[in-house]
Amino acid sequence: MVEVIPFFLIAFGAVAEHNRKTDEIKPLAPPDPQDAVDKATEASKAVQDSRINASSRAERLGPIQLQAPTLKI
Repeated sequence: MVEVIPFFLIAFGAVAEHNRKTDEIKPLAPPDPQDAVDKATEASKAVQDSRINASSRAERLGPIQLQAPTLKI
């Protein structure tokens, strides 16, 4: 196993040297605005569903069960 370590160091060094010498940095494509709209819509729907679930739970349970949900009355 120890004999393999120098090989990895040489290989990674060669790759690092090659990457350092290349000046071709290609920018990423801009994100699609529709993806952002879709994600925002999905997140707001999840928040709204969570609020509805919490309010309906609060209506069904009494104040003691809201404070200690495991308490059985």
